[in-house]
Amino acid sequence: MVKKNAVEFFEKLARDGTILLNNLPDILAKLHHGDTSSSDIKKISTFLFKLLSRNERHLGQFIRKLCNRFKLIFTAIYISFRFQEVDSLDKWIHTAQSISALPAGECSIKKLVEFAPQFQDKMQIKEIKDIFASFCENVQNCATLTPETLQLLIKLQSIVRGETRVSAEKKPVKKRAEYTENAGTKKARGISKFV
Repeated sequence: MVKKNAVEFFEKLARDGTILLNNLPDILAKLHHGDTSSSDIKKISTFLFKLLSRNERHLGQFIRKLCNRFKLIFTAIYISFRFQEVDSLDKWIHTAQSISALPAGECSIKKLVEFAPQFQDKMQIKEIKDIFASFCENVQNCATLTPETLQLLIKLQSIVRGETRVSAEKKPVKKRAEYTENAGTKKARGISKFV
């Protein structure tokens, strides 16, 4: 009865816009800090990610949030001037376990390759590397891989093995003058329509 109610609750959350997307990191964090076994966490995470994967854009945003946690955890520890290696290692492993429960699809692989700079330095940690390698193996065993997805998977596998380093792409930033120029022409065009 409780399980059925929980399933209905999360399905309703998934239908109601971004509520599930916004609360999923906290839900996963609570799961990892409780007395829940790893296999139960994987089952629950898989269920929640299936709900989230109905909207590919939401799944992509969530993968970005997960990958950013690898950097944020270290930054938070560094800023507080307390180096808690064991605590950060546990959090990194929990984040990697959450990533391993992602649905095996093109969106997941594409976003993991895109955000690889956030976690690629953690591949030196055996537990994390093993979790990512297991995820790649599960995706590879998926029968519905397109050639593009297979290429992305090969790239992700080389990142996990440490053979490829990916640098963060810097997007060009528009200068303030470009914004005002564009805004001025739009205003001018808009005025000319009414005059």
